Formats: sequence, C-alpha cells, structure tokens
Amino acid sequence: MTPDMRFLAPHAAGAGKTRDTIDVVDARTNNLRDVSVSIPKGRLVAFTGGSGSGSGSGKPSLAIDTLHSEAQLRYLEGLSPFVRQYITQRNRPKVDRILGLGATLAVDQRRLNRNLRSTVAGGAAR
Repeated sequence: MTPDMRFLAPHAAGAGKTRDTIDVVDARTNNLRDVSVSIPKGRLVAFTGGSGSGSGSGKPSLAIDTLHSEAQLRYLEGLSPFVRQYITQRNRPKVDRILGLGATLAVDQRRLNRNLRSTVAGGAAR
C-alpha cells in the first residue's frame, strides 16, 4: 500500500454512501498501540477514563495527535501551492487508515482581549 492510499476519502470507502462515523484503524501515535475506534458523527463525543497505569491513557494522543493532526493536514492540502509554501510541513500521524474524517481547524481558547463579551463571532462583526 502506498502512503497516499492510506488515507481514503469518505466516498472511497463506500461508493457513494455517506459515512455516519469516523473510523480510525490501528493508530500508533505516541503511546497508542494499534488502537481502532469508530466515532459517531453529529453527536457530542467525549474521550474519558482514567490515566492508566502511569504511562498515560492515550486520550490526547487519539483526539489531538491523531484525529486533529490528520484533519488539519487535510485542510492544508486543500490550500493552493502558493499558500502552502509558507506553512511548515508536518508529519502524518502513525495510523493505518482514517475514514470519514473531514478537514478541520482548531480555535485556540486563549483570551487575547480582556473583554469577557468578546467572542470569535463577535470580533468578526465589528
């Protein structure tokens, strides 16, 4: 399997079918050991649980280092080559396959403005 074929587009997995889940197959990012999971779309999903036996449970590795990292790469791949030349290249997460994942961005929650009424949407309206 070539590296480009590892991450299939949602339509490639089911010939015209819409995926209702995000499927991660054999994730090995950081402390994950061949973790496979199916996450429902359109629902609030929380990764919860204990911290494991001293080495960490892998919740941030799955949510941030695997899912968000891959989704952010997919977003960046959609940008023009001109824009991408100014962006630092990132490595793909260690995972066999991720299906049903779209392109995403994360919004940092740090407050740059001290006004408590200021929001992402409110700042754009001004």
